[in-house]
Amino acid sequence: MSKLQQGGLGNVANSWVGSGQNQPVSSGQLGSALGPNIIKMLSQKSGLSEEELTQELSQVLPGLVDKLTPNRRLPTAAELSQKM
Repeated sequence: MSKLQQGGLGNVANSWVGSGQNQPVSSGQLGSALGPNIIKMLSQKSGLSEEELTQELSQVLPGLVDKLTPNRRLPTAAELSQKM
């Protein structure tokens, strides 16, 4: 979340945590906010091209963050491990 906020997507990412409508994010915005190093690493680990990865993340990430933050806050590491 901090990487998204630092990358100029703070309002968008906060909408995923909040109780209102999740704002969309484009694959280009997400790639820029996360940065090339993170995208490259995730691409290598997933086996997806960088373009495919950012496209998939832009579709999945808003809903995933929304589901992981039912109390309108980021879960602690312990809470997150219980959900996995």
